[in-house]
Amino acid sequence: MKPLLSLRDEARFAGKKCLIKIEQLDIVEGEKVVVLGPSGAGKSSFLSLLYEKLGAQVSWCPQDLGLVPTLSVFHNIYMGKLVQHSFLYNLLNLFWPLPKKLAEIRDLVKPLELDLQMRQAVETLSGGQRQRTALARAWYSNQKLFIGDEPTSSIDPLMAGELLAQTLKRFNTVIIASHDWHLALEHFDRVIMLKDGQIAWDRSRAEINIEMLHQFCDV
Repeated sequence: MKPLLSLRDEARFAGKKCLIKIEQLDIVEGEKVVVLGPSGAGKSSFLSLLYEKLGAQVSWCPQDLGLVPTLSVFHNIYMGKLVQHSFLYNLLNLFWPLPKKLAEIRDLVKPLELDLQMRQAVETLSGGQRQRTALARAWYSNQKLFIGDEPTSSIDPLMAGELLAQTLKRFNTVIIASHDWHLALEHFDRVIMLKDGQIAWDRSRAEINIEMLHQFCDV
């Protein structure tokens, strides 16, 4: 099967510091990939590199969320499809949201428990609600694949597991970075471990054991 993405000898720097260096990596359509590693291992830089390469194919959920604090939950989610509509259409939805779009997004956010906050400004939300808003925006954009940088880190573990499971159903290909190895081993079929900005190992879920995780994670 032809890879969705092939990287060979790619690196990204901040000044003279190497943030991430990838000698070889292939991502095949349909894979469910989780990226693990200790703090500072380069997970965010790794995902940013993938997003840079895949661009318009990606429903992107960054760690900094990228929300507009003064806009409502509805408007922040609607921004996931801005590029699919004209300027005038988007402007209309900013001032007078169309009933069809309100209904679409209301249905989308029910499993995220945000339906009562639709008209609420994001700046008034809790950290978990903001993260769920960013996740909803990525769901709404509905691109070919989902890339998320710890997309459920501020959500309680039970809901986080449910939302990850829904994300995996919504998107054929999913790549996320996580600090939670329990969720990683439960939901993903491929595990990439980073250390010092490089891939320490890249294995299928069936090849992973607790002893391997002990080397890198707080297990």
